[in-house]
Amino acid sequence: LRTLMRDQKFDPEREQALKLTRGLISCANKTSFIKPGIVRALIAIAEQPDDRIRLVCLETLCELMIQNVELVVSCGGVRVVLQALMDGPKEIIDPLVMTLLYIVDKPQSRVFIRPAVDLEMVISSFTDTYTLAQGYEERLKSHARIVSTYLKSWTGLIYLSMDSKKAIKSIILSLKSPLKETKKIVLEMLFDLFRFKYPKNPARAMKELNQSKPPYSTFSRIPLTPAVEVYIQSTGGPKTSNGLDLVEHHLAILLILFVDAGLIEILIELIESESKSTSEVATILVAQVLQLGNRLLPGSYGPKIQALPRLFKMAASFGDEKLRHVATDALSQIDNMRRLDQHSVNGAADRSGKLKNREQRQVEQAKIRVGKQIDDLQFRNMLNDTQVLSEKEYTKWNWELILELIQGPLLNAKRLEEAIKGTKFLKRLICFYRPSYQLFSNIPKTEKNMQYVDIGCALMSTLLANPEGVRYLSENKFLRQIRECLSQLDPVSSAVYGSPEEEPMFSRERMEATLTSGYFTLLGTLCQHSEGVWLMEQFKIFSLYYHLSELRSRDDLIRAIIGNMDYSMDGHPRIILSKIMTSAYKHIRLFATKYLQTIIRASGNEFNEWAIRLLITQLYDPSVEVCEMAVKVLDEACKNQQNLESLVRLRPSLEHLGDIGNPLLLRFLSTSTGFRYLLELDYIESEMEDWFERRNKNYVIHLELALSKALSNDPAPPVQSPTTGKFDSGDVDPEPDPPAVLLTPPHFYGGLTRTKEGCDLLRKKGHFKHFAEFLRTYSIDFGDKHAILELKSILWAVGHIGSTKIGLRFLEEEDVIKNIVDIAENSPVLSLRGTGYYVLGLISRSSQGADILEEFGWQTANIALGTSRGLCVPEDPSKFLMLPPWKFQGKQSQYDPFNPELNLDKTEVEILRNIGNLSNHILANSSSRVLTKLKHDQPEYFTRSSLFYEVVRILSHYHFRITARRFVIDLFDVELNVDTLELLDRPADSNSEMVQIVPGKLTVTVPVNGKRDADPTEGPKLQNINSVWKEDVSSPKAVDSGQFKKQTLVPTVVVKGFLV
Repeated sequence: LRTLMRDQKFDPEREQALKLTRGLISCANKTSFIKPGIVRALIAIAEQPDDRIRLVCLETLCELMIQNVELVVSCGGVRVVLQALMDGPKEIIDPLVMTLLYIVDKPQSRVFIRPAVDLEMVISSFTDTYTLAQGYEERLKSHARIVSTYLKSWTGLIYLSMDSKKAIKSIILSLKSPLKETKKIVLEMLFDLFRFKYPKNPARAMKELNQSKPPYSTFSRIPLTPAVEVYIQSTGGPKTSNGLDLVEHHLAILLILFVDAGLIEILIELIESESKSTSEVATILVAQVLQLGNRLLPGSYGPKIQALPRLFKMAASFGDEKLRHVATDALSQIDNMRRLDQHSVNGAADRSGKLKNREQRQVEQAKIRVGKQIDDLQFRNMLNDTQVLSEKEYTKWNWELILELIQGPLLNAKRLEEAIKGTKFLKRLICFYRPSYQLFSNIPKTEKNMQYVDIGCALMSTLLANPEGVRYLSENKFLRQIRECLSQLDPVSSAVYGSPEEEPMFSRERMEATLTSGYFTLLGTLCQHSEGVWLMEQFKIFSLYYHLSELRSRDDLIRAIIGNMDYSMDGHPRIILSKIMTSAYKHIRLFATKYLQTIIRASGNEFNEWAIRLLITQLYDPSVEVCEMAVKVLDEACKNQQNLESLVRLRPSLEHLGDIGNPLLLRFLSTSTGFRYLLELDYIESEMEDWFERRNKNYVIHLELALSKALSNDPAPPVQSPTTGKFDSGDVDPEPDPPAVLLTPPHFYGGLTRTKEGCDLLRKKGHFKHFAEFLRTYSIDFGDKHAILELKSILWAVGHIGSTKIGLRFLEEEDVIKNIVDIAENSPVLSLRGTGYYVLGLISRSSQGADILEEFGWQTANIALGTSRGLCVPEDPSKFLMLPPWKFQGKQSQYDPFNPELNLDKTEVEILRNIGNLSNHILANSSSRVLTKLKHDQPEYFTRSSLFYEVVRILSHYHFRITARRFVIDLFDVELNVDTLELLDRPADSNSEMVQIVPGKLTVTVPVNGKRDADPTEGPKLQNINSVWKEDVSSPKAVDSGQFKKQTLVPTVVVKGFLV
């Protein structure tokens, strides 16, 4: 206690005292060692904004609140935590918020939080209309982040929905604030909540919407390279899975909450705003919210979200011409956003050439027809207008017209032959790309300059589409020079071509800084065509790839090679990838294994037996990291039934993987062939018992951690484009970012019920009967975290069983769906409601389950052909989100230092009275002068251990600022010798008298059986803060007999306040 109160010159000593405190907290069931005096000392430090150990003290208080909330509440710790939440700093916000949400989650601890007051304090800054003090904007951003964290947890979401969504409505109404800073920050928070990218340049975003094309699509007509296709597919392409997307399921109820609270209406008012920027941002948000609702919510919510009556009324009103134009523009842009949203769903697959839509095919056919129909004069004029024939400087060329020629007229064999033989157009264009001219290869690598790579890829595709173009490439020096430049890095070939005198073309520096890396993209385009593969074989480029793949120091080259080849055809690219996957270097094997995941995603639902075979090889890799990555990729690939059947048919050995291989084994359960295979391995029954006893609970812990991470405010790290090498930090993007995806991991019981054999085994073991009985009859202590974990684990197990058509029969036979609905709607533990909500989503994945839930008032969002996505929401959200108010129960310490039974003389009473007055800032100055005078006149009183002990008791029961605590501690010079320690230790001894405080009275009692480790929450019993805790000593006789020796402290150094 004394050490913590020392000034900051003694920070190393204070740090050690804090480490001891945290060490006691971290020990199981040792919070009883932490007495109120220590807690109040931590609180006093936490109140000091400039104290170096303030953040650690706040974290320590958070840990104490989780383990013993009553102790912290009795010392006034909640007030300090809430104040720190309001004022920052931002580094400590997350643990403070999560601690408060943990307290609110359970009914036993919820009573220590004032309903509709404490957690809503941060919302007051949104409604503080006329405050623009220094730091206001930063503070508002911090509070917006806190509110966002509230709403990204089930506890916070349900808490803020109480009192008819009063808190949510306050947040939405703050958009009417006259302060533009408030509007901007609240809009940013809404974009973050719904997982949209905030448009930093709204005008540009709206312009692109009006043009009805995706942003950054200047060269969108170019056939994308394999690397770009893979990048698009891996970041935003359509995903198929057997799991429930928990992030989308959470977004669904969040969207309903805000729509019901009037978000759409307020955004429409913002569209009418005089501020053009605010109006544009509001328009984008409305459009994205409408698309999100269309995707996630049942059809019954359509009229409520999509109607926009006020906007249509404005568009149809001719009274105010300006408002009418604003409304019609907004409606037009919302419609453009709808079309862009459709583009974002199918775009990646369309652009990869796998599933081209009708419009794109029509455009390509139109280009070919135009190329055939164009006359000679028009063709000549186009060639001249490109400036390629008249200007040698490439920066003066018309690159957009060059692209039109490549993708239009030059697709005609006659026009291509004319351009090759009759003009210098093709010659000069190819010379621009040849390494020897150092034009293309010296251009800096920027986003704008990537157009040269894209046009080069289009040129390669056009030449390969015609025999004349293939012949031209075979005779040109373009590919030969690329081979020679690659040979500079090949130890085998360098003996033939000689070592380069200058910097190699493909040096690491040039690969990072210039468009030199684009040559691998051009070669990747060749890989897409059989003619291009033939050319690469003729020029022995594949042979160089084999050699370069062995370079340890050039992993950048290996990444470029892997990332730009096409693997759709059997041949060299697949062989090179398999060679790299068995490299001697772990980091290269890991990258190649992870890249297979990108390839599989890009292929959509196609069968990838060749990739499955490569991944099976990686399961035997000596590196655990590579094995884990292979299992992860295989698990995702096996969402495709054909891939799963192929994996089971190959019968890989997974025993050596241990727990790492469990996801694959669970996948095997979902097929009859896999079930029989696992039965032969004696895996199923032992695993079933393990899940029943232990792993059901582990599943809940891992899933909730993953969900918390997926919903967190931490921005995802920027993604590096395999084509540009740049990190995509984003600028303006009217399209929503693909939401973070968290699919429910495979569950043993869910996999078991996918086959008839598994259902028979489940029925035989009787596990489901146990689950059903627990759900029907559970009566648990909602303050017991282990009992709550048990209930959650059973809910997830039952949900996974009910997610299959044949597994649903178990739930119907036992009639437990109504019990799950009751937990989701009425559980006093708010996180349990969230679990019930997700479990109902699992049950709704089958049409039969959706029909049953409809009878209980829960609707399911369907996709094409009536297939359920597992997004299930209540028909009456207010019933699901209702939280009854509770009575606040604060705790205060009671202490009467002036009870005559303490036998204090007048001076001691005067000292204690003035020390007590130090907690009052009005009386503090006068009392400190009195105490200073008393010490000067009667110093012997300040050496008395008995008086010091009473002072410590006062400090343990009342709030004092840290300056007052330091002043009080410094008043006393207590010599800590053996006699003093024994005197201070007496109240803790079993045969000694102990002062016990009861409301309004002090009594002297004798403790029974020498209990020294009293729970501080049982009452205000005094504990000796200086006693040495002896868990193995049941009585003082043990000390006397020598079983435990008390520490002897010999005074050696005199410091102010104490003799040590």
